[in-house]
Amino acid sequence: MVTTTPPADPVAGSSALRQDKRYRGDNNLKGAQGEYLMGTYLAAGLAPGAHVLTDRKVPGDSEANIDHVVIASTGVWIIDSKKWTGEIRYRSPGFPSIDPRRYLTVDGKDRTSVIAKIYRLVIPVAQVIGDTNVPVHPVLAFVEATWGINEGLHFGRRKGPYEHEGVLISGGHSFIELINATGSLTPRRR
Repeated sequence: MVTTTPPADPVAGSSALRQDKRYRGDNNLKGAQGEYLMGTYLAAGLAPGAHVLTDRKVPGDSEANIDHVVIASTGVWIIDSKKWTGEIRYRSPGFPSIDPRRYLTVDGKDRTSVIAKIYRLVIPVAQVIGDTNVPVHPVLAFVEATWGINEGLHFGRRKGPYEHEGVLISGGHSFIELINATGSLTPRRR
């Protein structure tokens, strides 16, 4: 008996749209929109030679998917796209504060735990790659986000994404230049 792997969806957001048709939830439709928009940003902004894979199953997990995997000279980029409403803030617990911890809030709700969950995507991909010399970069990308004043100034000054426990927190475009930077992976290693 021959088993075949079904082809991956060629358009970002396809699996989220299927979920929306099945369950009719606004979150699935917003997810599909965010994934599609991120796919268009990547298509327009990536340097030649970078490869984008969309809507990929997480190895060893029958339910989870990876929105975007980008393979470039700078490594493998795992991108989780979010199209959330409400003001997004990344800051310390209070002002003024000497507390070194930082929190991600969306519409006033603590969403810091979402950052750690991206490792459910990253670790299986790193296991498949099997080469610790190939960097795997997790990104939590907010598409069409409404950032708080400080965060808006941060990105407006082209200071790039924030980094929290190894995960980049970014607007829809600001991390693409990091992907396009010169890296050590040659086409043969990709």
